[in-house]
Amino acid sequence: MHKKLLVSLLFLTSCYHPSLPSGSFRCGADSSCPDGLTCAADGLCRTPGDPADSPDMEASRVDLSLPPGTDLMSSGDLSGSDLKPPADLSAPPDMTPVGPCKGGAAMLDTGLYACSGTFAAGQAATLCNPGYHLCTGWSSAKNPMDACKADFFVTGATLSLNINPGNGNIMNEYCDATTGSTQALLGCGNYPTPRLPAACHNLKVQLPCNNTVTGWSCTNGISDAANSNPTGGALCCAD
Repeated sequence: MHKKLLVSLLFLTSCYHPSLPSGSFRCGADSSCPDGLTCAADGLCRTPGDPADSPDMEASRVDLSLPPGTDLMSSGDLSGSDLKPPADLSAPPDMTPVGPCKGGAAMLDTGLYACSGTFAAGQAATLCNPGYHLCTGWSSAKNPMDACKADFFVTGATLSLNINPGNGNIMNEYCDATTGSTQALLGCGNYPTPRLPAACHNLKVQLPCNNTVTGWSCTNGISDAANSNPTGGALCCAD
């Protein structure tokens, strides 16, 4: 009985061949491995043909380890191209419609404005914004004496006069001409200067270029007229 049991155990032992997982332990000192396994490039015993032993797989491995003491809280340079702000963060352009005047504006009629403000010699037209120009006269059917009551607003018309030196009255007027001895400015307003005997471009208010009107000066008419009175200005018409 004992002999039969011993023979059976020896038989079972001779038939036992454990299955060793590929890559489960390192190669021996002489690159030796158990039967059926070979020492792979990574130093582990693997079965022949194990994909982990492929040179391409080995080369594709990236070492993501960090040196000891690396501070992961430190601020590095994150200014990558995808993190950069857009090139232009400025406010969009102002699309507010442009009014007729650079400064103050009083609408006298459709397309006709009294634009108040000072201007240097010959720069009356600068009180008109783009889309408007210095009027050459009164283009409204309204009475300018009723519509234009404040100060004086000059036009771009040419006007000259012959003035009586004794009383300052107008003896002759020359609309659109420089024939007279005194050049003048044509416009609308309430300046107490002598009115023209006949309307020029539907206007009768004039300022002579003899430096007698406070805030206004000129020698050759509108071409060198200047205004230092902020309540006066120019008549501007729509283009």
